[in-house]
Amino acid sequence: MPVQVRNPISDGYLDGIVKVAQGKYHSVALTSDGKVYTWGHGADGQLGTGNTISVDEPTDVTPSGVKFIDIAVGEEFALAVASDGTVYSTGLNDCSQLGVASTAISARTSFAKIDGLSNIINVAAGDAFGMALDKYGNVWTWGSNNKGQLGIGNIGTAYATPQSVSTVDSVTAISAGSENALLLRSNGTIWAMGANDSGQGGVGNNTGELWLPTEVRDTEAIVAIAAGYDHSIALAFTS
Repeated sequence: MPVQVRNPISDGYLDGIVKVAQGKYHSVALTSDGKVYTWGHGADGQLGTGNTISVDEPTDVTPSGVKFIDIAVGEEFALAVASDGTVYSTGLNDCSQLGVASTAISARTSFAKIDGLSNIINVAAGDAFGMALDKYGNVWTWGSNNKGQLGIGNIGTAYATPQSVSTVDSVTAISAGSENALLLRSNGTIWAMGANDSGQGGVGNNTGELWLPTEVRDTEAIVAIAAGYDHSIALAFTS
C-alpha cells in the first residue's frame, strides 16, 4: 500500500511537490517554491546533504539563495536546474557524470554548479551520464560514453565537461535511459543515440550503437518521449 512521504521539518507530510525522480537507491523531489528534498542511500554523496550518510526522511538540500526549476537523477548522482539557467550536480563522479572539469574528483556531497552551462531549462540523467536542454533548443551531454550515448560521434571516452550535440537542433524535450537517450524535435520527430542492443533506438535494427543522433523510424506528431533501461516509449498526438 502506498505511504505518504513525511516532511520532518513540519512534522507533517511532504507537499507542494511538482516533480520526483528516482535513482538506484535514492529519491529526489522538487517543490513548487524551488526547493529540492532528497532521501535514501547517500554513500556516494548523491543526496547532496554534505556527507555520505543515508537518511530515511526527506532532507532539504537546496543551496542558499538558489531556486530550482527541474531535477534529474542517475544511478548514484543527481542534477538540478536553477532558475537562472545554470545546472548543479552532486554524487558519484566515477564516469565524469557530475560535469566537473577535474576527473580527480571521485564524488561530491553537496550540489555545486557545473561550469559551461547557461540558459538551461531541463536536465536528464542516465546511469552515469547527464544531459541538458537550453531554451534555444540545443542539447549538451557529459559523462559516460561507453555506448555513444553522448551523441557526439565517438565512443568509449568519458567527457568531464558538457559537450554540444551539434548535429541536431530545435530540440524540445530530452530523455535519458540506462546507456541511451532520446531527443524530441519541434517538428515532432524523435532522434535516438547510444545503446541499441535491444532495438531501443527504434532505427529498424538491434545491432551496434548510435554514436550520433539518428532519426527514429515511423514516428510523427510526437509530443512526449521516455527512454527506459533497454526500451523507449513515445506519445503521439492524433486528431
